[in-house]
Amino acid sequence: MPGSRPDPLPPAWRARVLLGYLTGVDARLDLPRLRLLVEEAVTEEADLNPFFLALAANDPFALVEIVAGPRAVPGPAVLQGALAVLDALEKVMAPVGLYRRLLALAGPRGPQVLAVAATRHPTASWMVALSDLVPEADHPGLTHLLEAARTPAFAAVCWAHASAGHHLALEEAGTVLGRAEPVGALLSVGVIHAARRAAARVLDAAPDAPVVPWVAAVWGPDLDAFFVGVVPLLRSSEGVASLDACAGAWPRTRVSLGALPVRSLPRSVT
Repeated sequence: MPGSRPDPLPPAWRARVLLGYLTGVDARLDLPRLRLLVEEAVTEEADLNPFFLALAANDPFALVEIVAGPRAVPGPAVLQGALAVLDALEKVMAPVGLYRRLLALAGPRGPQVLAVAATRHPTASWMVALSDLVPEADHPGLTHLLEAARTPAFAAVCWAHASAGHHLALEEAGTVLGRAEPVGALLSVGVIHAARRAAARVLDAAPDAPVVPWVAAVWGPDLDAFFVGVVPLLRSSEGVASLDACAGAWPRTRVSLGALPVRSLPRSVT
């Protein structure tokens, strides 16, 4: 009868299946009973990993139905089991759809799913939109940016997040990583004050970072007009010294540097 619950697996099989022994089980034909088994296991807080690993090797399509299909079983144990068999899941389901579905089922564990997706796909363009699905303390995009920093595509990823409006994440990523690419990305979308804040934070955190070349590449030759607004945002003598070393031909920036309180300046400025 449509909508009726399937008969459970025989008790003798149930324990063996949970341990990953699938002899005699036809995953496609037994899918309703296997789904019921997972529902019961979630209620009992049983370990699903052995079963999912065996099913991944035996029939990954059935596995996708159980963990990410329209009638997927929600719950922390299912999510943990799914994250243990991502190689198999990604072979039969497009990663973008898979991670969107897992996020929809993850509830408060969404950041964990996002972190795994970013680690496995740091250069994927769909990671930018995926980042909007998980609140990250008002910094959507930060998880992806930090992972993308280990790839040659980091600058392109920064530009994509800037276009998506993830400006706070770019400021934070530049500070955490000591990288100047986020500054250029913010300038590329015309958020000048955010770019200045990011430049100041990067100079304070990593005085040797190539902030000036990245600004020059995007802003243009009138660097004085940009960096004069960076000076009041600097918070360390190291950041001030780094900017001072580049500001010889920038009269307004030099005046601003000279007007800073003496106690906050390195000797080269005073």
